[in-house]
Amino acid sequence: MAINPRDAKIAVFVGTNLFRLVSMSENVWRQYGFQKAQNFSILSVCWLTDDRVLAGCKDGKILIVQSDDLNGIYDINQVTDIQIIVTSDNKKEQLKTLTKTYDIQILISTKI
Repeated sequence: MAINPRDAKIAVFVGTNLFRLVSMSENVWRQYGFQKAQNFSILSVCWLTDDRVLAGCKDGKILIVQSDDLNGIYDINQVTDIQIIVTSDNKKEQLKTLTKTYDIQILISTKI
């Protein structure tokens, strides 16, 4: 389980055949977004940003869920490079505030 870093009312739960994004509204947890994890035994999960989740599976697969949709599935045994690029539209304004918003690009290279 991992709680969203920006909103404590959003969490993701993982396990064998389990990937559930949930949010709390009116004191009730409601699931939303990508849920089809029947073929995955997910062992770990983390939030990359407030709308991107990275999950690691027992068989070496990596799932990236972005904006509630499955964005990619990668076999870690075929991955040669992972680059996480963090960019910002207005760095000076962000330095003045405690709340920072970033655009994160994940570039994954695989063996040919």
